[in-house]
Amino acid sequence: MSDERFDRDLAQVLRDVAGEEAPMSLRYRLANVAEQAPISRRLWFAPPMRLSMAAVAAVAVIVLAILLMPRDTIGPTPSLSPEPTPSVTTSVGPTLTPAPSQQPTLAPTVAPTPAATPVPPSWTALEWSDPVVPFPYQPSVYSDMPGTAITIDDILEWQGAYVGVGSIDRDGACSEAGFFRSADGLQWEVTFRAASGEDRTPTMCPRFVVSVGDVLFALGQERIWQSNDGISWRELDPASLRGLWTSRGEELVDLAAGPGGMVVIGKVMNTFDSIVAFSADGRTWTRIELPASQSAIAWDATAFDGGFVIAGRDGQADGGGSPTEPYVHPGVGAPAAWFSPDGRTWTQASVEGTAVKGGALTRVVAGASGLFAIGNDIDLQAGYVGWSEGVASIVGAWASIDGLTWEKVGLLDSLVPGAASLESDGTNIVALRDGAAMWISTDGRLWWQASVGGDLLVPSYLFYPMSVHEASPLSMYDTKLWITVDGLLVSYQVDSPEGFAVKQLQLGRVIDP
Repeated sequence: MSDERFDRDLAQVLRDVAGEEAPMSLRYRLANVAEQAPISRRLWFAPPMRLSMAAVAAVAVIVLAILLMPRDTIGPTPSLSPEPTPSVTTSVGPTLTPAPSQQPTLAPTVAPTPAATPVPPSWTALEWSDPVVPFPYQPSVYSDMPGTAITIDDILEWQGAYVGVGSIDRDGACSEAGFFRSADGLQWEVTFRAASGEDRTPTMCPRFVVSVGDVLFALGQERIWQSNDGISWRELDPASLRGLWTSRGEELVDLAAGPGGMVVIGKVMNTFDSIVAFSADGRTWTRIELPASQSAIAWDATAFDGGFVIAGRDGQADGGGSPTEPYVHPGVGAPAAWFSPDGRTWTQASVEGTAVKGGALTRVVAGASGLFAIGNDIDLQAGYVGWSEGVASIVGAWASIDGLTWEKVGLLDSLVPGAASLESDGTNIVALRDGAAMWISTDGRLWWQASVGGDLLVPSYLFYPMSVHEASPLSMYDTKLWITVDGLLVSYQVDSPEGFAVKQLQLGRVIDP
C-alpha cells in the first residue's frame, strides 16, 4: 500500500469517527488531524512494524476522540420536541444512576434491645393440698391467756429441702426465735431456738432468710444469725446492724441477697423515710445513699443475675401514721428504681411514669427473661385510700430487661385479672388470685394462665400497698407466697380458739403435663 493511499484511508477513518452526529467542535478537530495525515509516513518507516503501528494509531485516534468528547454529551441528546422521548441506555462509562440516599446513623437509644419472646413456662397445672399444719396449736394452761403458736415468716429452698425462720409465740408474745426445716413442705421440725429476751418483742426474732453463696443468713430487726447447713445456727454480733436504726421507731421492711452480699431496706415510722444498707458478710453494714432528683424513698428490693434492683419513689415520703394521726397520707413523687451490679454503687434507672400523690413502684421481682414491677402513677387524691374496690384499677405494671430502663406495660389487672399475690423464684413470676387462678410469666410482659384444682383457704388480699406501713412484711395480716420446685407455699392467718391470729401454711403442688 502506498503512503498516499494510507494517508487517504486514515483521513477517512478520522472523518468516520467524527460522524455527522458529533458536535461541530469535535468534527473540526478531527478534520484538522485528517488534513495532516502525512504524519503517518514517519510512523511507517519499517515494513514489519506497519501493521502493529497502524493498529496502535487507530486505537489512539478512537481514545482521543472519546477523551475530546464534551462530558455534557454523554447520554441521550435532549429532544427539541415537547413530547418526552424514551430514555436511552448508554454503554459508555459506568452507569450514572444515583445510589439510594443513605439514612443517617442513629445514636444509640437509652432503651435496651427488647428481649426475645420468652419460652412458655413448663408449669401448666396446680393442685392445692389440704392445709399444711407445721405444728399443732397448743392452748394455754390458763383459760384467760392465749396459747402457743408457731409463726413461719420466711422460707428458703436449700439443698433439696426447706428452711424456715420465724418465732415461737407464747401467750401472745414472741417467746423464742424459731428456726425450722422440712423435707417436703408438709412436715416441719424445730431445729434451733434462741431466747428473745425479757422484752419478748418481734424485733428479736428473724423475719427473713437468704443465701449468700454457700452461707445462710437469718435477719431480724435487732439480730442476725448464720448457718452453713440450715440446721445449726450461730448469732453474729448485731452491733453494726443495730447501728442502722436510731430508735425503735424504725422497721425492717425488706432484704435481698445476691452472690456478693445483702441489701436491706428499713423505714422510719411516722415519716417513712428510707434506710438502705449493704453487707457482704452480715457483720458490717454500710448505709447507702441512693441518687435522686428530689429524695429517694425505697420500698422493695430484689436480686437477679445482673445485680440488685430497688423499687420506690423519687419525691416526698409518706406522712402520718402516728398515734394521734393513724392514717397514712401518700407523698408526692414519681415511680423510681435504682440498679447496682454489686450492692455498693447505685444508679438511678429511667422509669416511665408521672409524679403524682402516691406515685411509686412498690414491688419488684425477677424472672428468667426480665424484671417486673408494680406501682402507681395515677393521682390518689389527698388523704388515705383504703382497700376499696377501685384500688385494683390503678395498679400499674412496669417491665425491664436490665433494671436500668423501665417501660410501663399497662395496668396490672389487664395482664393478670384480679391478682392478689405476686412472687418469683428468679425464673418464674407467679401471680395468684384467691388460689383459684394462677398466671405465670418469665418477663412480666407475656403471661400464661395455668389450670388450678383443689381448694385454697387464703382469702383475697390485694398485695399492692397504699403506704409503706402496709407494705411491711412484719404485719401479722400479710399473706406471703413462696415458689418451690414442687409448687407453691402460701402463709396466711387464721384465728386461734382464743381469738388471736396465728399463721397457717398451705401447699399447692404442680401437676406434670
